[in-house]
Amino acid sequence: MTMKKANLNKLFWLDDLQWSVLEKHLPKKQTGPKRKDDRRMISGIIHVLQSGCRWQDCPSEYGPSTTVHNRYHRWAQRGIWEGIFRDLTSTWGRIMRTASIARSSKRTAQPAIKRGRQRSHRQKPGRTHDENSRRNGQHGRPIAFWLTPGNASDIRAAKPLLEPLKASRQLLGDTGYDSNDLRAWLNTRKTEAVILNKKNRITPSPFKKRRYRQRNKIERMFCRLKDARPIATRYDKSAKTYLNAICLIALVDWWLN
Repeated sequence: MTMKKANLNKLFWLDDLQWSVLEKHLPKKQTGPKRKDDRRMISGIIHVLQSGCRWQDCPSEYGPSTTVHNRYHRWAQRGIWEGIFRDLTSTWGRIMRTASIARSSKRTAQPAIKRGRQRSHRQKPGRTHDENSRRNGQHGRPIAFWLTPGNASDIRAAKPLLEPLKASRQLLGDTGYDSNDLRAWLNTRKTEAVILNKKNRITPSPFKKRRYRQRNKIERMFCRLKDARPIATRYDKSAKTYLNAICLIALVDWWLN
């Protein structure tokens, strides 16, 4: 009896405040039989993502492990987790003073490598993929993610990541984002580029070293995301499913608290 109670204490459960925020964004229209208890199912999904256990080892307190996995996978393929993340981040109405952009490389596990023409992100076994993110510099919340192949440059994801979002007054970035084209594009959005100059740049651009120090917040964000084992090492074959897992973990860590 004592052992069972100790195990239950380690389980993740959405509290009343978290559930009140999340529930209003869940899909309402559905066909077929009534869904299982959403709160219990989603708590089970988050438990698996945070702990890194196999889906078949999901504790029975959350319900059948197959049902929990199917809910996660089907909603990920429909982009529901990403949609909830986008809905919550869009509620940030005011203009941000400072935002940061960075990428982080994640290793792709062997089972997630697709063969032949369906190879994931054109990767070879053991290669990595990159996850680009934009983060609110003042409050430290991630507001957007973008996946790219491991062999893609940082600058490739900058505009697709930033364009749908509200422009901030300043954008912090490392040398991977040092581009005349990106700086000119940011200028049209009235965003000041606080981007570290490359060593081989002939004419260095203005750079606020003191403001740039705030960029450590986005690196800490990536470290916190990697506490979830399935995020630190990608096991999902589908890039869409993996991106939705990232959004779900980010929701719990920053937007439901």
